[in-house]
Amino acid sequence: MFDNIRITQRFASVLIIYWLSFMAVAIVSYWGLSSARDSLKIVHERAMVPALQMSDSIDKIVQNRLQILLAFQHAPNGPLASIHDHPTGMHTDSIAKNRVEANRLFDALTATTDLPEEQALLTVAKQTRAAWREKLDLAVKAVGSEDFSPATMAAFLQAGRTEGEAAIKALVELRGFKVKAAEDASKQADRRYNIAMGVFLTAAVVGGIPATFMTILLMRRMRTGFALADQTATSIAAGDLSQAVPHDGRDKIDHLLTQMNTMRENRHHVSGRCAAARMPLRVPPAKWPRARWTFPIARSNKPGH
Repeated sequence: MFDNIRITQRFASVLIIYWLSFMAVAIVSYWGLSSARDSLKIVHERAMVPALQMSDSIDKIVQNRLQILLAFQHAPNGPLASIHDHPTGMHTDSIAKNRVEANRLFDALTATTDLPEEQALLTVAKQTRAAWREKLDLAVKAVGSEDFSPATMAAFLQAGRTEGEAAIKALVELRGFKVKAAEDASKQADRRYNIAMGVFLTAAVVGGIPATFMTILLMRRMRTGFALADQTATSIAAGDLSQAVPHDGRDKIDHLLTQMNTMRENRHHVSGRCAAARMPLRVPPAKWPRARWTFPIARSNKPGH
């Protein structure tokens, strides 16, 4: 079947299959690389960094609660006052530094929150954060005025269990949303990987295997065809015209073999006629037909003749 297809058409078919497979693989590779780049950027900038920022914000809330508890140990009549050799203001200064850092983290977190679901969680986080800071400011003010009464302490502990935990819970939920976004990006990367592998396998099966098979058949056809042409030319050059040249296709090699076979047949026919012409006469002279020979004499028109 393939011998009826021209060699140039076979080469063109192999090249077309190769380039189609190559372009499919190249396009999928570019899409996979660009998608991986975007996914990594989203995971890093929109998920990992905000998640770390929210963890730091939660840690700042816990640290501020701890600083207020340590500050209450400075009560003059308290049993732990003697173990603190630093002023109470050191704890309130730490709270102020934590607040500055928490504001920076929250501003950076707000800049990376743009989805509607994130905006809703961020709004809740802002509200609970404001409620907690209001209670924290009251406690800081009480420590600054050296109000270490049990009522003040109880009010702060109650605020830590309600407003403080609510603020932490809101940040944990927002962080969970960011982590889920990272997991979704990872799953999408897995899907793109599976698609790319499917395209690679398809290109190998649909493009690579047929192209390789056609190339092998073409090489075998060229090898056997040219070998037969060389053998035929050698035989003709040696004077052996008895062997017919087989040809059953319609490609260029078969055309060459057909012409060589025609040349062999024509030369064989001419050789046969020449051999017949060189054969000796076997008819006896007695049976040769008589022939009359006439020799016309040319007359001259000159005078005297």
